Amino acid sequence: MFGMGLLTSLFKTTRPVTPPQKVGFGFDHAVYAYDAQTYGVRDISLDLSCSNGNTAIIGLNGAGKSTLIDLMNGTLTPSSGKVTVEADGKSYDASHGGRAQIQRIVGTVQREADLYRLRHNVSIEQSIDELLRKYRLTTVQRLAIAGDALAKFSLDTNMRTPLDELDGEQLHLFAIARAYAANPGVLLADEPMRGLDEISSRHVAHRLFTCGKPVVFATHNVDLIRNDEFNITRVIVMDEGEIAFDGEPASASAYYAQLIRSKYRQISSTQ
Repeated sequence: MFGMGLLTSLFKTTRPVTPPQKVGFGFDHAVYAYDAQTYGVRDISLDLSCSNGNTAIIGLNGAGKSTLIDLMNGTLTPSSGKVTVEADGKSYDASHGGRAQIQRIVGTVQREADLYRLRHNVSIEQSIDELLRKYRLTTVQRLAIAGDALAKFSLDTNMRTPLDELDGEQLHLFAIARAYAANPGVLLADEPMRGLDEISSRHVAHRLFTCGKPVVFATHNVDLIRNDEFNITRVIVMDEGEIAFDGEPASASAYYAQLIRSKYRQISSTQ
């Protein structure tokens, strides 16, 4: 029987799809309302190119970060306005039948709660294999791709491990590896280091932001956007469903600190 190292070497250039070289997102006065009184995002107009470094979406809880991510990957469609994904000159809109294509272009790093909806009695290798079955690949090719993705994120020694036996850091790395395996043009991640200690958070961040794919991620951790190692070139600050600031990391960090101080003053003045 072939070992995984041989399978990976034989099929290491085989990928589910050829990813687009240029990916971007367009928001044209996009609104998402959960109900008549609750808005996820309000009147967002934004052009976001993913061809030059990683992009952070930062804000406090409830600022609209997760809603923005879910509009980008087609999980949500806007209540009004328009959201498009641009890939090598072609435009896709989840509101008009483009969701399947968008989810091939965009790889979403699943949130921890979503991971627990996957089957727990199979190995993480099998879990990725199941994801890849929608592509026209042989079993050998699928397992080779799964092995390659797991090895890239230091999980090759855990390939036979069931999902519920992974520790916290391994679980976060698996979520990234699973999204990476489908060879998307860009990765989207919502709080990809949530719940990790400082050491594990740094390790996962390094793996994610240096994996060779552009990353758009949501966070409330300002220290992440200050780290030059992670090649974060653009930061979007969200507040109460709107874009409050859009620029480079140093200026965004200063703006966000000022925003937090302002929020604290408002709270203190009402007590």
